[in-house]
Amino acid sequence: MTILCSFSKPGVDELKEIQNLEKELGVTLLAFSCPETKLAPNLTDEQIKKIREIENKVGMILMAVQ
Repeated sequence: MTILCSFSKPGVDELKEIQNLEKELGVTLLAFSCPETKLAPNLTDEQIKKIREIENKVGMILMAVQ
């Protein structure tokens, strides 16, 4: 299964909220939109840890879906 996500195009109000949060946190936020997906429910802390380890190793963000 391949999921193509792309940068989101927020409206004026959404963009303003995102920018306000960026200023508050002192970070840049990226907004993505993905087609209809269901996130995998109830991952254990150990499963999440394993995903994060691979993310760090390969330099990519992974999303667990059903």
